[in-house]
Amino acid sequence: MCENPFSNHGRLGCCFLGTRSFLKRLRLYSLVGIIVLTAYTPGNAGDVFKDVPGNIDPNAKYLFYMHGFALEQGGPRAKAYDYSGILKELAKRGFVVIGEERSRVRNDVYAEKVAGQVKKLLAAGVPAKNITVAGHSKGGLITMIVMAMLAEPDIVYVNFAGCGREGSGFEGYLQFAERRASMARGQLLSAYDQSDQIAGSCKPALDRMAQAKVTERVLEIGGGHELFYNPKAAWMDILQAWAERRQQ
Repeated sequence: MCENPFSNHGRLGCCFLGTRSFLKRLRLYSLVGIIVLTAYTPGNAGDVFKDVPGNIDPNAKYLFYMHGFALEQGGPRAKAYDYSGILKELAKRGFVVIGEERSRVRNDVYAEKVAGQVKKLLAAGVPAKNITVAGHSKGGLITMIVMAMLAEPDIVYVNFAGCGREGSGFEGYLQFAERRASMARGQLLSAYDQSDQIAGSCKPALDRMAQAKVTERVLEIGGGHELFYNPKAAWMDILQAWAERRQQ
C-alpha cells in the first residue's frame, strides 16, 4: 500500500510511481510473451518461414525453396525476381514453406545450412516423405548438393534450371558431378525450359546419381531462365505435383 503520513501530495506522487512501475512490468511481461509465442509458432500449412519453425508439426508438408543467383547479384534482374511472391504462392498451396533471401554465399556453405534444417525436421519426427527441397538456378544446384549431403531416399528434390550451359559462366554443376553426385539419394526432378539460354541439361551429374531416382524434363513454357522469376502456375503446378508425390 502506498502511504505518506506527511502530505497528500506525497501520497499521490508515491502512488503514481507505483503505477508507473507496474506498467513497466506489464510491458516487460507482454514483450516476453510475444517472444515466447514467436519462438514456438507452430508451422501450419500456408505459412512462410525463414528458418525451421519453433514448433514443428510432424504431419505438415514442408517445402524448402531457394532462389537463383540474380537476387544475390542485384540490379535489374533482381528487381524482376518476385521471390517473396513465389514463397507466398507455394504456401497457399498447402505447404509450410521455408526460404530466405540469401546474401552472396558459397554453394556448399548454404547447402550445409539447408541440410541442417532438414535434419532438424527429421529429428522432430517429420517423415522424410513430407519434405521437399527445391530451387531455381543457383538454388537448384544447391538443392542437388543438399541431396548428396543428406543421402535420404524418401525426400523429393526439384532443380529448376540449375545446370549452366557451356560458355554461360555457370558450369559449377560439373564440379558437383565429379565430387558429389554419386552420393545422392532420393527422388529428383531436374527441369529447364527449352528457351533458356543460360541453363540446360544436367546429364553429366544425373548420370552419376546411380543410387537416386532421377527424371529430367525439358519444358515448353517459354520465358527462358526468367520463367522462374515469378509465381506462374505453369511451373508451380509441376513443383506441387512432385512435392505431393503425384509424379514419381
